[in-house]
Amino acid sequence: MEREIIYELKGVSKVYTRGSQSLSVLKNINLKIQKGQALCIMGPSGAGKSTLLHIMGTLDQASSGSVFYRNRELMGFSDEDKAFLRRGKLGFVFQFHHLLSEFTAQENILIPGHFTGRGYKEAVKRARFLMETLGISSRKDHYPSEMSGGEQQRVAIARALMHEPEVLLADEPVGNLDRKNALKIRDLFFDLQRTFQLTLVSVSHDIGFAGAFPRILRLEDGLLKEAIK
Repeated sequence: MEREIIYELKGVSKVYTRGSQSLSVLKNINLKIQKGQALCIMGPSGAGKSTLLHIMGTLDQASSGSVFYRNRELMGFSDEDKAFLRRGKLGFVFQFHHLLSEFTAQENILIPGHFTGRGYKEAVKRARFLMETLGISSRKDHYPSEMSGGEQQRVAIARALMHEPEVLLADEPVGNLDRKNALKIRDLFFDLQRTFQLTLVSVSHDIGFAGAFPRILRLEDGLLKEAIK
């Protein structure tokens, strides 16, 4: 039985215009993503991978085409509707951790809890569960400057999972890590996907990171194609 389609993109294009100059980054992208799937979109720097991911996450808008999330067309969503979707269903992990330097690991993880309606005690319980799951419980009271790059990224991942999203969108999540930590984070993503039954969509130019994904796509010259493993 075919699994539910959680994302569908139809004819998605993105054109950036500056004066009389225009740059077509995405060209007629068609894509279906099943619930619970793990896929990675590869391509060189500047290919438009992050743009595509941001469109899926409602952080950017396509120039033309349609994006459906659970059969709902996102292009017509109001800013309030988009924010509600991001807070409720989507988790984001970026290349740069974007942790607040004056907050501890636990405090950084708790930030999304302020927008989910959880009580403080329940939010702390969730944050500590995630820290234990990601192996950073001992860093609970440490500040970002006191943690390694890999530990900071684990804090960022825990923060992304705080509101129990069903989709995790990862934008070059190991771009700032050495090879050893990059592979650890990759394997951690797969563990989290199984544990929390996530749909995992990542973009990367790193074949060592992307190669282990069960589904790989390539974005080149604005066109998206299934990669042959």
